Amino acid sequence: SSHQQSLPRTFKKVQVVRLSDNFRKAVEVVPCDFPADIPAGCVVMKRLWAGVNASDVNFSAGRYFGAKAAKAMLPFDAGFESVGIIVAKGQGVS
Repeated sequence: SSHQQSLPRTFKKVQVVRLSDNFRKAVEVVPCDFPADIPAGCVVMKRLWAGVNASDVNFSAGRYFGAKAAKAMLPFDAGFESVGIIVAKGQGVS
């Protein structure tokens, strides 16, 4: 994909690592390697702002899937709402 040379090698994401209604205790900021290729049909967004609201807390507490199902999914990524700019795109994105 074009623009890859300007993309970072690593990034950070918020991941739910334990179920809790205390969002701060439920999540960790996790460093990750940036993918070598952007999949077709996908974009890379540089997040400028991300909020935490009631839906994030309910998600991290396991309320959407039930505690048993949510616990089996751990760890999972968090963050539903954000503002950012598209900095790269995979094939097929116009």
